[in-house]
Amino acid sequence: MLKLLRNHILDHGFVLQNGTLIDKSVLQTILDFDSSELKLCPKLTQKLLEVKGAERMKVSPAAKLLSSHTAAISKFVFPENPTISASFQTIDEWFDIFNSHIATDSKKPEAPTA
Repeated sequence: MLKLLRNHILDHGFVLQNGTLIDKSVLQTILDFDSSELKLCPKLTQKLLEVKGAERMKVSPAAKLLSSHTAAISKFVFPENPTISASFQTIDEWFDIFNSHIATDSKKPEAPTA
């Protein structure tokens, strides 16, 4: 599902409930913003935006592109539209849940028990 979502975003984009379009140009804007020597999101590369052929069959590039890192940097790139960041964060959390083999989330500390 993550690969299909990535492919749809890159090929056609999708429109959020508030009318915001998330497409390849949004990801390109994020990549261009982070093109300095000290990258905030080093996993985000031009290669991830130009996947073709057999590369579209791999989950790893889709997971890197639609990650919490992309969500975090999009807060800086699109401060006027937090729904972009929230969408990427939701996709990342959804993938973590459906890709999990354990009952608890290792990214979040467990609540103390009484």
